[in-house]
Amino acid sequence: MDDRGPLQWFLGIDFTRHLDGTYPMSQERYARSILQRFNMGDCKPADTPAAMGLQLTNPTDEEHNAFLDTKFPYRQAIGSLIYLMTATRPDISWVVSKLSQFLERPGHTTAVKRVFRYIKGTLTHNLHFTKTTGTLTGYTDSDWRHQQQTINNRICIRPRKRTYQLEDKKTAHSSTIFL
Repeated sequence: MDDRGPLQWFLGIDFTRHLDGTYPMSQERYARSILQRFNMGDCKPADTPAAMGLQLTNPTDEEHNAFLDTKFPYRQAIGSLIYLMTATRPDISWVVSKLSQFLERPGHTTAVKRVFRYIKGTLTHNLHFTKTTGTLTGYTDSDWRHQQQTINNRICIRPRKRTYQLEDKKTAHSSTIFL
């Protein structure tokens, strides 16, 4: 092995080191390339990755046959979005995971294109890592209206201690794990 200097690019992810100690991770180049690959490079941007109240169901035979006529590369589009979501874009993870449930019998081209339109409007979004005193805190808030519950997660990682907290409307669960 040899030292190739500061990390700038790895597996399609751009890394930048700022003087203040922050490290932005970006997949803007990759996002632009998938927009071009799926003919969405000139699309109108969307404000959200999914339409409000999006309900995805198995397509009917008629819908599925209409989808087959379009020859839209659904599986390739979902695979590209999964790579984008796992590396630098957790904001699209919910809708991409829902769309990936229909890989066997696809038919939700409009929803996939909505995600691409959202990507178009948020090309410069990236993850920032900053120097800290050793505490990592992450938050998520998932609202599954059709299941009538809300789950809030909080993850804190401190030297030698890990805390995980799970709450919903009916009960609250929390646990602390010492590493």
